Amino acid sequence: MMAEQLAKMTEQEFFQQLGEELRQLRLERRWNQGQLAKRTGIHRNSITRYERGADLTVSSLVIVCAALGTSAAVVLDQVFANGVKIEKEKSSR
Repeated sequence: MMAEQLAKMTEQEFFQQLGEELRQLRLERRWNQGQLAKRTGIHRNSITRYERGADLTVSSLVIVCAALGTSAAVVLDQVFANGVKIEKEKSSR
Protein backbone atom coordinates (compact mmCIF):
# COMPACT_ATOMS: atom_id res chain seq x y z
CA MET A 1 0.00 0.00 0.00
CA MET A 2 1.41 3.39 -0.97
CA ALA A 3 1.85 6.04 1.70
CA GLU A 4 -0.59 8.36 -0.10
CA GLN A 5 -3.30 5.73 0.24
CA LEU A 6 -2.97 5.46 4.02
CA ALA A 7 -5.80 6.99 5.99
CA LYS A 8 -4.69 9.92 8.12
CA MET A 9 -5.84 10.10 11.68
CA THR A 10 -5.03 12.10 14.75
CA GLU A 11 -3.30 10.60 17.76
CA GLN A 12 -6.65 10.53 19.55
CA GLU A 13 -8.23 8.57 16.70
CA PHE A 14 -5.26 6.20 16.72
CA PHE A 15 -5.70 5.46 20.43
CA GLN A 16 -9.44 4.97 19.88
CA GLN A 17 -8.67 2.43 17.15
CA LEU A 18 -6.15 0.74 19.43
CA GLY A 19 -8.71 0.60 22.24
CA GLU A 20 -11.28 -0.89 19.90
CA GLU A 21 -8.79 -3.58 18.90
CA LEU A 22 -8.25 -4.46 22.57
CA ARG A 23 -12.02 -4.56 23.11
CA GLN A 24 -12.49 -6.93 20.17
CA LEU A 25 -9.79 -9.26 21.49
CA ARG A 26 -11.48 -9.29 24.90
CA LEU A 27 -14.88 -10.01 23.38
CA GLU A 28 -13.44 -12.83 21.24
CA ARG A 29 -12.48 -14.50 24.50
CA ARG A 30 -15.98 -13.84 25.88
CA TRP A 31 -14.56 -11.96 28.83
CA ASN A 32 -16.13 -8.96 30.48
CA GLN A 33 -14.00 -6.04 31.58
CA GLY A 34 -13.95 -7.30 35.15
CA GLN A 35 -12.48 -10.63 34.07
CA LEU A 36 -9.76 -8.88 32.08
CA ALA A 37 -9.08 -6.61 35.04
CA LYS A 38 -8.57 -9.62 37.34
CA ARG A 39 -6.19 -11.23 34.85
CA THR A 40 -4.11 -8.07 34.54
CA GLY A 41 -4.28 -6.59 38.03
CA ILE A 42 -5.48 -3.36 36.41
CA HIS A 43 -8.65 -1.74 37.75
CA ARG A 44 -11.78 -2.30 35.64
CA ASN A 45 -12.28 1.46 35.25
CA SER A 46 -8.84 1.67 33.64
CA ILE A 47 -9.75 -1.15 31.23
CA THR A 48 -12.84 0.86 30.27
CA ARG A 49 -10.70 3.96 29.60
CA TYR A 50 -8.18 1.97 27.56
CA GLU A 51 -10.93 0.54 25.37
CA ARG A 52 -12.17 4.08 24.76
CA GLY A 53 -8.68 5.15 23.71
CA ALA A 54 -7.77 7.11 26.83
CA ASP A 55 -4.88 6.90 29.30
CA LEU A 56 -3.23 3.87 27.66
CA THR A 57 0.49 3.62 28.37
CA VAL A 58 2.97 1.29 26.71
CA SER A 59 3.36 -0.73 29.91
CA SER A 60 -0.42 -1.09 30.27
CA LEU A 61 -0.71 -2.11 26.63
CA VAL A 62 1.91 -4.83 27.13
CA ILE A 63 0.17 -6.14 30.27
CA VAL A 64 -3.29 -6.18 28.68
CA CYS A 65 -2.01 -7.84 25.50
CA ALA A 66 -0.20 -10.53 27.49
CA ALA A 67 -3.39 -11.31 29.41
CA LEU A 68 -5.22 -11.55 26.08
CA GLY A 69 -2.63 -14.04 24.83
CA THR A 70 -1.05 -11.77 22.26
CA SER A 71 1.63 -9.11 22.11
CA ALA A 72 1.55 -5.35 21.79
CA ALA A 73 3.43 -5.72 18.50
CA VAL A 74 0.68 -7.91 17.03
CA VAL A 75 -2.05 -5.51 18.15
CA LEU A 76 -0.19 -2.49 16.78
CA ASP A 77 0.44 -4.34 13.50
CA GLN A 78 -3.29 -4.94 13.24
CA VAL A 79 -4.06 -1.25 13.76
CA PHE A 80 -1.49 -0.24 11.15
CA ALA A 81 -2.71 -2.97 8.77
CA ASN A 82 -6.02 -1.11 8.70
CA GLY A 83 -4.23 1.67 6.82
CA VAL A 84 -3.43 3.99 9.67
CA LYS A 85 -1.02 6.87 9.37
CA ILE A 86 -0.83 9.13 12.40
CA GLU A 87 -1.06 12.83 11.72
CA LYS A 88 0.22 15.03 14.56
CA GLU A 89 -2.44 17.34 15.93
CA LYS A 90 -1.65 20.98 15.41
CA SER A 91 -1.24 23.05 18.52
CA SER A 92 -3.68 25.95 18.91
CA ARG A 93 -0.99 28.42 19.96
